[in-house]
Amino acid sequence: MLETNSPAVISQAQSSFTDIPHPNDMLQFFVYFIVLAMVLFFIIRHFKRVRITENQSQQSQYLLETVYDLSRQAIGIVDEKGRLISSNQTLQEWVYDPNFDYGHPVWTYGGWGEASGEKVQQAYLKAQQEGVVRLEVELIRTNIGPIILDLSIKKLPTVDGHDEQYLFEGKDITAHKLAEKRLIENEAKFRNYYQLQPVMMLTLDEHDCIQAANKFTSEILGYDNL
Repeated sequence: MLETNSPAVISQAQSSFTDIPHPNDMLQFFVYFIVLAMVLFFIIRHFKRVRITENQSQQSQYLLETVYDLSRQAIGIVDEKGRLISSNQTLQEWVYDPNFDYGHPVWTYGGWGEASGEKVQQAYLKAQQEGVVRLEVELIRTNIGPIILDLSIKKLPTVDGHDEQYLFEGKDITAHKLAEKRLIENEAKFRNYYQLQPVMMLTLDEHDCIQAANKFTSEILGYDNL
């Protein structure tokens, strides 16, 4: 009886032995699993970085547009032919003209002061060569009255396949110029007053040396100029 069942038992034992995974197969499976997990990890990490970069880019773009629109300086972008293609709110408030043909260069605008339009054109041509140009110009026809602008023209970085663009940035320095003019006028009035006083008037430095004297003092002391 025992001899009759022996071959069947041996055959079953051999079958059970072959079903046991080989150690090399288990190691290979483990390595594949680790590699796959690492690949998935780096893919997920990459997509997270891309999403973070996109969010940061959108925030930066929003902040840039906000600064562009809310800046109290007049900002505009012109193309390679000097035509206005973008402008912020301040520039629109200052010089919006529904009759102006935006197919023409900005220096053809009729509101420029005497010779200012030509100065802008020359500065633009210079900016094409040097990259940055700064000048003072006058606008006599605006929605806020005549103004003096501290204008800078900057060549923007070019992108492959795109035409050149230039940034026009103008700061209203009218109040500063008026204050400067008044200061010069007051200084001239003071000098005139200083010279015509019928009393001796001297200007001394920190070492008590005479730096200036009025006309009356020069005549008394016998000097033409002190």
